[in-house]
Amino acid sequence: MAHSEQLRARVWIMLKSALPWLVLLVLVIVPVYFAGTIAALKSGLLDFDQKTITNDQYKAVLVFIASGLGAAITATGMLFTRAHNARTLSLQHQAEAHRKAMDKEANARLELDTAVRVLELISYQGGYAPKGRVAGGLATLVQLGHPVIAMRVLSAAWQEGGVDDYSATWLIDQVFTLGSDEAKEEASALLRLHAPMLTGEGQPKGFFSFPKSLQTDWPKELPPRARLNNLVAMIAVIVSKDRNWWNGPPLLQRLIWKVMEEDPDRNIRATAAAAMDALQHESQIAEQTKISTSLVEGEVDPALKDYLPMLRRWSGNRTRPGVNRWRRCNRSLR
Repeated sequence: MAHSEQLRARVWIMLKSALPWLVLLVLVIVPVYFAGTIAALKSGLLDFDQKTITNDQYKAVLVFIASGLGAAITATGMLFTRAHNARTLSLQHQAEAHRKAMDKEANARLELDTAVRVLELISYQGGYAPKGRVAGGLATLVQLGHPVIAMRVLSAAWQEGGVDDYSATWLIDQVFTLGSDEAKEEASALLRLHAPMLTGEGQPKGFFSFPKSLQTDWPKELPPRARLNNLVAMIAVIVSKDRNWWNGPPLLQRLIWKVMEEDPDRNIRATAAAAMDALQHESQIAEQTKISTSLVEGEVDPALKDYLPMLRRWSGNRTRPGVNRWRRCNRSLR
């Protein structure tokens, strides 16, 4: 199939290149020689029994020669004109391709130089620069098309307190929108690792830092691994504080229900259903959730097994598990 398509494409290119010559042959050369031949026949020029050539025959010969010369001159002129135009167009294309290549190389060199300068700005006297500068530098890396580098730097800076939770989750949200699949998976892994800390110590009740795109909808275009990491991160945020800390059912709890109903991966839907099943007797929509979770088919991801007891304890209004326990759970799932 592929060979036949290539053959058809090659034939079509040959026909396009031969089209001017076919037009010249049909509209100029053939009519000229046809007219000259008719004139020769009518004048008796081709009658070899005659011993002398009359004036009419001389005129026919001249007409025939003039017609041939005219056709030859026309064909030669068209040949030179077409060759000149083709060469000029080819040189223009080469010059344009060279200019684009040079511009691309210059832009890449400039972006790399800017990225290096940004990394220099992030560090300060053997440590990290002020958090605002770090956050701005990482945002610049994302906008320059280096989200993977930004996530690698964020991983270390966030762990060491070089960037605040709000800026970190904003950067992760930008990577979910602008980054490659690799960058999105790294960003979601970071979010899951730090999720238990996003409610913060001393924060007002119900306040937490989280990517904006995950607070109102479930982005189904993310890679499956990234979506699973985000689901586990939402669960970790919910149970990082006891129920009394939240002002009513957490927003993320309803988003987990949305995951259960809309995610394209059946196993992720089943994992979300298992999480909702552990929370259902606390929810105000318990009966409807029971019906929905019972209809979800698929395998629950092992990433949830350590979280199910915590969800059940949370729905029973137990105090939240210790920070070290959460970190062990997150690291074991990376």
